[in-house]
Amino acid sequence: MEFTKNLISSLGTLKDFNSSCNLRTFTLRTSNLSEPFNRNIFINDESSTRIIENFTHYINNNNNFTSIVMVQDFEVSSNMWQLAHLGCKLSLNIKVYYILHSSLLNPSLEVIGLVRYMSNHGTYLIVLTWFDYHSLIHTCGVEEKKILHISYGISIPKSSKNFKSVEILSKYKDTDFVLLSIISNHPNKDYNRLILNLKSIISKIPNFYLLIIVQESLIINSNLSQAVKNVQLEDKVTWTNKSMSTNELDALYKRANAYISVLDKTILTFVTLLNAMSYGLPIISTPNIFSHEILNDNKGLIVSFDDDKVITESIITFLKNQTRMKMFSKNGHESVKNWTWDNIAKQYTLLFNNSLKHALIDDPYKTEMYWNNTGTMSFDGQNMFSSLAKDKAKPGIYTIYSDSFLQLNGKVNNKYEIEFIGLKTLNQYIILHRHEGIDEFNFNKENFTCLIQIDYIKQRIFFASKNINLEILCTNNEIKISFSKINKFTNVFGLIGSTIGFRKENTNTSKWFIPGPDIFSHSCEGQRLSILGVKHNAFILPENILQCSEEKSRKIKLIMEGRFFEKSGFSSVNRKMFLSLITYKNLIISIEPIDIEVRPDETAFEALLVYSFFLRQYAYIEKYRKSISKQLFSKDKTIIFRNAWPPNLEDVFEEEILIHQQPWELHAIPIDWLRCFQNKTDELWAPSEYGKSSFIANGIDKNKIHVFPHGIFVEKFNLTLSPFPLNTKKTFKFLSIGGEVSRKGFDVLLHTYNARFSSKDDVTLIIHSIYGDSSEDVLREFKKNPLSPEVIILRHQMTDMDMIRLYKSVDVYVASYRGEGFGISTLEAMAAGLPPIVTKYGPALDFCPDECAYYIDAKVTECFRNPCGKMSVFGSKTAIQAMWAEPNNQSLSQNMYRAYTNRTELRRKSQICRKHAEYYTWDKVADKIFKRLSQITH
Repeated sequence: MEFTKNLISSLGTLKDFNSSCNLRTFTLRTSNLSEPFNRNIFINDESSTRIIENFTHYINNNNNFTSIVMVQDFEVSSNMWQLAHLGCKLSLNIKVYYILHSSLLNPSLEVIGLVRYMSNHGTYLIVLTWFDYHSLIHTCGVEEKKILHISYGISIPKSSKNFKSVEILSKYKDTDFVLLSIISNHPNKDYNRLILNLKSIISKIPNFYLLIIVQESLIINSNLSQAVKNVQLEDKVTWTNKSMSTNELDALYKRANAYISVLDKTILTFVTLLNAMSYGLPIISTPNIFSHEILNDNKGLIVSFDDDKVITESIITFLKNQTRMKMFSKNGHESVKNWTWDNIAKQYTLLFNNSLKHALIDDPYKTEMYWNNTGTMSFDGQNMFSSLAKDKAKPGIYTIYSDSFLQLNGKVNNKYEIEFIGLKTLNQYIILHRHEGIDEFNFNKENFTCLIQIDYIKQRIFFASKNINLEILCTNNEIKISFSKINKFTNVFGLIGSTIGFRKENTNTSKWFIPGPDIFSHSCEGQRLSILGVKHNAFILPENILQCSEEKSRKIKLIMEGRFFEKSGFSSVNRKMFLSLITYKNLIISIEPIDIEVRPDETAFEALLVYSFFLRQYAYIEKYRKSISKQLFSKDKTIIFRNAWPPNLEDVFEEEILIHQQPWELHAIPIDWLRCFQNKTDELWAPSEYGKSSFIANGIDKNKIHVFPHGIFVEKFNLTLSPFPLNTKKTFKFLSIGGEVSRKGFDVLLHTYNARFSSKDDVTLIIHSIYGDSSEDVLREFKKNPLSPEVIILRHQMTDMDMIRLYKSVDVYVASYRGEGFGISTLEAMAAGLPPIVTKYGPALDFCPDECAYYIDAKVTECFRNPCGKMSVFGSKTAIQAMWAEPNNQSLSQNMYRAYTNRTELRRKSQICRKHAEYYTWDKVADKIFKRLSQITH
């Protein structure tokens, strides 16, 4: 508690502090619970929760408190979690500062979890060294804006030279050279090496003596004794493990001629180094986490103890060069004046008055953040997972690499090859499949915590953060990963953490296995810990750009029901709407999927991404619920949003608001739907004006109908991609997409195409269809006639990126439908720069301007073909007759030929289409939806 006592004492004597602040102190101990907590809090494992809650109540109900400072003096204990929890329980008007007093070199998972928890609920984390400042950022993932550097304080000693009163110094003459060292309970092999080389040093400096003070460690004392006996230098080395008083230490520092620190990089040594500098002692030190920070700029000498010759020559040169020693002594003594307790108290006073702007000590690591390695470390499917094969690990998903900026997971097959990887940053998600390529989603394009460059043609991902650079490359269906520019403060989890050399523990491969199909998960054993019986994930990325922000305000609660993980248009719309709405801070969105799991072999990017959020959504909601009062949370209104096929017609609770979205293409709707839409739903949403007019025609109140079109992620259509492989020599290509059902009009398209073109024409028609068979008879006729024009049928599922590649590999899109619910493929084609040849009927009239489209004349008729009947659709009775439009063959033929022959007009329409599609991005659609949700709930 020495730090706390000195800080409180210095604040108490500072005039500026006393004129603006009133200080109250609270001490936490583990006994004497009878003491009143307005002066002291005594805490133990059994009573900590109750006492902390009482203390919180006391602070919140005392209007005088504006700031709470909590000092962590030693290693993390279970009670520290209770203290950390104060941050989220105290009033918003009270600022919470956590002073971290322990070194953060290679912190444990529990320490990482604790400091991240403190960061989330505190105003600032205050560290005493720049090393810990950067460790919080790079090792623990704390945002830099949440960290302050206010250094440790020291007291400058008086100039008196009275040291003869200390018995241990009585043996030295005034002419003797005494090299002092103080050890704080940490054995170190470098001291043995120093002693082994003493004879060489003494041969050059005969009056040399080594004085070692061991702070209460019998083990070190015994080791030193044996080492000195081995070299027969008992008269030249003095040591003691006696506890020294402040006055005795003062005498030791004043008698010494120089100071040496030979502790390793894990030991907290900055206090002893500062004390030596305050006495004007020149210092020689081994490299450790603080010597570079304190002794830079000619304030001391840093020497590696890896080589005996270097040890001997460095110490001899150091001790014989009086000019250099005086320079170190002067520079160190002048520098340490910034560290006085008076200056430290002034820093805290400025902090409490919201006027702290600058640190007292400059950051020495700004230009030396990375290890000096120029090569890269490469890992491929054979050697990266050799440890998995050795352990006979089961196939599945593993954490490859994880730090405070990046989670990199890989799915491994039974040959221990990487099938695909999932890369997650604070705001971006990327997948790279060795057969299906790259896809990504960026939630915040203005978040620059890291740099990501994607080459979709070369199948290359380059990632650069403050911690590390890495490259992921897929060549010959093999994924390779290489690392470079590694930050000194990086603390890595995952299969290759120990390989890179940051962490040596948790090398068991099973620790990094992630159960289930979530490629973006953090749920491996190596990234989880249990505190007080509650499981935490200490290293989950914060995702502050997503829902449930720390803003403690009322929010809209939205539950989306429907299908999300299957391959259908409804699922695709639900996924895209969810991903577009999840970033709105005043919206708590969750999904209740009918298809509650993805397939174990699922590789579709959007399905995996939404599934990852689905698995974690309740944690987000619980986080928000705990962050605000119960009264405020209970007042949040819940909206149920449904978009499914077939539609869900079930009731909702009376206090819930029901919105039903229903695309529809046959004008007449079943009577059962009509009753539900009219009587049970609060609002009915349609993706087009055509859908709205159809609902009104069926008798639904027009005031409850709202139009929200579907959208596109337009930025993906602007990417540079490789062409989709098409088995054709023809240069002009028509494309049509959809199920082979009668309302899609493929029969009309194929008859018209066959009548207008022949095999001699430089033209092909590409049809992508994964369901239906209405065109089979026509296609059989094509094959019988050698003069029929070329047709390519693609019947396999494609990734979203392959669909975009297909769009960008053709010239014109054809949608000769009879009825359409929205026509998302037509809008996607426009975004890719394809002018659509489209039926002049239905939803296309909303988003296909004349300047862009080639409209097919059509005649609106009653529909009696499947799925329509007389006053019925899909076997259900309707109130009105189903309707659709019959495309005109001649008009379709003329437009296809016009597009084929007039390339100038085609290029002009292409530019107009691409620009017009930008009005229908999911971002714009989401803005309109969110505004409507706000109006409904307020």
